[in-house]
Amino acid sequence: MRSSRDTAGPHGPGAVLITTAMPDRPQILLPVLAFSLLQKLAASRATRWRPVPAAG
Repeated sequence: MRSSRDTAGPHGPGAVLITTAMPDRPQILLPVLAFSLLQKLAASRATRWRPVPAAG
């Protein structure tokens, strides 16, 4: 199930704002994309290692 935050695309609204505000400086986009990737990896790891409650 996707949340409402996922509707901005795989890179989030930060990448869209950076490219719209500063189209002549593409090097600024790299830190935004790197942060987005690290954030998604951390969230994936946090949800993967969450303990499952025992049934019963």
